[in-house]
Amino acid sequence: MAFKNIMKNLFGIRVHSPHFVYLLPSFFVFHGYVENIEAMQPMEGFILLGTYLLAILVIFLFAWLFLRSKQKAALLAFATMFFHLFFGAFHDGLKNFFPGAFINQYSVVLPSSLIGFVLLCIYLKRTNKSFRTLAIYLNLLLLVLLLIEIPKLIQSVNSLKPPLLLADTKPCDTCKKPDVYLIIADEYADSASLQEVFNFNNTTLLTGLRNKGFHIINNSRSNYNFTTYSMASMFQMNYLPAMKGRNSDLSDRNKCYELINNSSLWTFFKKNGYELKNHSPFFIDNIPTEAPQNYILIGAKMITSQTFLSRLNRDLRYHLALTFKIQSEVHRVAYFIDRCNKLLLSRLLKEPKSSGKPKFVYTHLEMPHYPYYFTKEGKPNPIEILAEGNQWRQKEYIEYLQYCNGVLMKTIDTILKESKEPPIILFMSDHGFREFTADIEKNAKYYFMNLNTVYLPEKNYQKFGDSISIVNQFRVLLNTAFGQQLPLLKDSTIFFYD
Repeated sequence: MAFKNIMKNLFGIRVHSPHFVYLLPSFFVFHGYVENIEAMQPMEGFILLGTYLLAILVIFLFAWLFLRSKQKAALLAFATMFFHLFFGAFHDGLKNFFPGAFINQYSVVLPSSLIGFVLLCIYLKRTNKSFRTLAIYLNLLLLVLLLIEIPKLIQSVNSLKPPLLLADTKPCDTCKKPDVYLIIADEYADSASLQEVFNFNNTTLLTGLRNKGFHIINNSRSNYNFTTYSMASMFQMNYLPAMKGRNSDLSDRNKCYELINNSSLWTFFKKNGYELKNHSPFFIDNIPTEAPQNYILIGAKMITSQTFLSRLNRDLRYHLALTFKIQSEVHRVAYFIDRCNKLLLSRLLKEPKSSGKPKFVYTHLEMPHYPYYFTKEGKPNPIEILAEGNQWRQKEYIEYLQYCNGVLMKTIDTILKESKEPPIILFMSDHGFREFTADIEKNAKYYFMNLNTVYLPEKNYQKFGDSISIVNQFRVLLNTAFGQQLPLLKDSTIFFYD
């Protein structure tokens, strides 16, 4: 009898009450945060949890108006939110268990889900069950799952390493401290691969840069063939430890996000009086990304990307807009990344006019990376080739690259013209062109052949040899412009599969 009373009223909380309504989103967000702690800020988790709690409250209120029962309304709200939160996992499980089967298609999944929801509503409306036992079970299950996450959180927090200054670096009080601009043109191939693969001579851009005082590193290589890994190694000025070798590995990508955010490079520049400016898709030194981009999942998107509405947005929105010929929506979806690029460029161009402490400005543009929006004359390409599956269009890549050349050269001109003191500019790419339809092994070398150019006010390029991999990029820069004596690492490339 005593145990029964305890179960009925555990520490003053009635266990048969529908606490599962708020425990479900709490567990989902908490679990997602623990899994992706390297790529998320705590405030993002709180905002997401607040959003879900508000949503499930609204669902509960509408369900109560229909069912006139708190317990039934709670179960309907729970089922609705459960379907939304775990739809991606369920759908992926179907596709893995029945590969290629018709039941995986949205034309089957969505009507089946709607029928199931209607039947559940009818059942809850007609039944006289109290569902107390089910409520107790759900409450205790979710509470246990939440408690299990606590030691995982402690372990994850303890595994996070604070940004450390490289042992071989020291502040440079006597060095000039110009603004430093890092401009990444994603997937911009070097001149040799442009010539060999596309039969395109990029002399116009390179000559223009040389005339402005830039040094061209002709045989530069990225160390990794995917953006996240390449940027993590560049900012850490080191190779990445214990990676599995697949871009799709979530834990490895999360490690890279943490390495990018907590980089020794940010520590060095801050210790030398620099202000960090982030115009990229990543967090750097806990400064959030500015562009509402969708091409790199980071932050709360690591959690929400698998939910029902996110999956519909990703998989069906564009196709439905095409099917029903909703041109405004087609254009909005197709040109999303172009708008992100323009937003980041507009913010970059404001930096030379700002005053105060010296700045380190990181800008990362998805250009000339696919989608290939414009011809070399700036005319929009047909919207059909902006859809997924057209990234292998080499002619359009070269045309878009030439368009990007004009945009990027104007940007560099503005930075040089409007800066109060001559800045340092690193204009480069994170990896080379990698969109080949076949012969991956034959073409793998091109994945690493990246554009790499440097502008130093003093024009002292002796340490920037003709061959360098970008893991050494900032080692050389710090040695050259900030009086450091960092040893260079052996240049090598590491191929990751998708």
